Amino acid sequence: MIDWQYFFLKWQLIALLLINRRTAAVSVLDSMLKMYPNDAYALFSRAHLHSQLNNNLLSLEDYRALTYGNNSNNAAHWFNQGFLQEQL
Repeated sequence: MIDWQYFFLKWQLIALLLINRRTAAVSVLDSMLKMYPNDAYALFSRAHLHSQLNNNLLSLEDYRALTYGNNSNNAAHWFNQGFLQEQL
């Protein structure tokens, strides 16, 4: 069954990113993560946006959630976390 609320939030996120409204996009991702706290798409997207907004500590928290959750076998998450830790 399709979760229409999640689907709507995802399209809202895409629209906000198209018009370069990153801060608003982060709040949409926060809503998505309230629904599904371990959602890899939302965590990775929010980590990427935090990094673009120079919120590196918040970005690092999301990458840690990705690498220590159910998605820990994804090498890209580990690489991004390590890269960000070197910058701090």
